Amino acid sequence: MRFQTATLSRNGGRRDNEDYIVYKEEGGYTCWVVADGLGGHPGGALASRVVAEEIAKRFFSTKRIDVASIRLYMKTAHEILVQQQVAEGSVQSYKTTVVALFTDGRNMRWGHVGDSRIYRIHRGAVVYQSRDHSVPQMMVEAGELKPGEIRFHEDRNRLLRVFGMRGDLQPEVDKELTSALKGDAYLLCTDGFWEYVTETEMEIDFAKAASPEEWLAYMEERLLQRVQLRARRGFDNYSAIGVFC
Repeated sequence: MRFQTATLSRNGGRRDNEDYIVYKEEGGYTCWVVADGLGGHPGGALASRVVAEEIAKRFFSTKRIDVASIRLYMKTAHEILVQQQVAEGSVQSYKTTVVALFTDGRNMRWGHVGDSRIYRIHRGAVVYQSRDHSVPQMMVEAGELKPGEIRFHEDRNRLLRVFGMRGDLQPEVDKELTSALKGDAYLLCTDGFWEYVTETEMEIDFAKAASPEEWLAYMEERLLQRVQLRARRGFDNYSAIGVFC
């Protein structure tokens, strides 16, 4: 299977961009990673870069996409980040969320920590959306909140799992191996992106797009229009990767 990829990463309304993207292909194996650093520059920017690059490095050292291997890539990256926190004396500030997609050219598998998301488009519709590791997501699962109400909820930034947290990290890795199917598409993005683009809009813009670059451009246009309407001057960094099979 061949893949077309487009990437997008902007400061948004902030001075610094703490997001980080990795897209690498080698011998039919590909890794896509989006990381959203937390804690303020430079700690967040360092955390997102260290973790994203370490996950990709570990993947290409083994080129395995089983659940245990992906969890190991992520847990190792977490441990390295914690070690760097201690070395720099900045235990509270080096944190990041991550979503990562891996393929051996025939099958796909993904994993994430935090509220950076992955969406799978199949036959033009969103058929999969990752679950945030956040307080509002827990409220959804408890029946106290509707899924769409996570956007702009007052506790949306209260995360339950992040790289760099104290203790053992438990990455969420999809247990089902997904075949790489012609016509499918994947969107990996930070909360600064999906906050302003609904799932229905993702589908509409996918239907109009002839390439992943166009898909991201259509969605970014919506995002910027929504930000202007809400007069949100200090809005978050936003990053995304679009993948067409």
